[in-house]
Amino acid sequence: MDVAEEQGFMVVSVNQHVDRTPEEIVELLDYLEEKFPSIDGSRVYATGFSMGSVKTWALSETYPERFAGVAPMSGSFEPEATAIPETAIPVIYFAGHESPLTEYPHTSCDSERCGDGEAGWLDARLAAMFAQNGVEEDWEFDRSQEANWGLAPTSTSIVEDSLFDNVSVQVNSYESGDGQTITQLASVRNVAHEATPIEAQIAWDFLSKFSRGDDGEIVTAAADSKRQSEPPILAILLIAAAVLVVVVIVVTVTLRRRARAQAGA
Repeated sequence: MDVAEEQGFMVVSVNQHVDRTPEEIVELLDYLEEKFPSIDGSRVYATGFSMGSVKTWALSETYPERFAGVAPMSGSFEPEATAIPETAIPVIYFAGHESPLTEYPHTSCDSERCGDGEAGWLDARLAAMFAQNGVEEDWEFDRSQEANWGLAPTSTSIVEDSLFDNVSVQVNSYESGDGQTITQLASVRNVAHEATPIEAQIAWDFLSKFSRGDDGEIVTAAADSKRQSEPPILAILLIAAAVLVVVVIVVTVTLRRRARAQAGA
């Protein structure tokens, strides 16, 4: 009797995540992996919008080894870690180009105003992320290199939104010192502080390429046709996450099912 294998997804939304520490979220992940042995621990991803983005960044700096990639969307606080993590982690970060909030580097903000032209939370966050991923050890914002992110990319692509004619995403890719491209920064044109389906599509196309090997190192593989067929479902889930402002953890589950016995067995 043969055993057929196919892949599925488990999506975990962490409610009241502002009051949940990264440690508590990873405790939940430990519980799920114990309760559901079919979870593929090498392909666990985290994403979140707004305050969910803040918590996603926190997971990436505190437990990078537990995630094959993260996709924070629209926001960050300053890193809490005093030392740069030694473990690199694939990151794609999205910012609404028309947002009045501090979604880009070199934008300062306090309780009364947000203004352009001063180093802010995203400067500290991107500096830590660039160092963590081996892109740039001592990054400082330089608008002459690139207007939005202050660092010239290795490559740039433009993705047009098929649902909204005026929305497009400029994705900047940054190569690490080892030659891998595990860092992307995305500017969403004609979008304010909101998450859109095109971001979910781009995020999954990026994240699905990565897993963690048995040694904890990042493994990169071209997305196969099975993975490419899944993003519309994920897009819906991420839109829901945007409304709820939660952290979403996506784990890949290997589902095993027994093939039906031959007729008459």
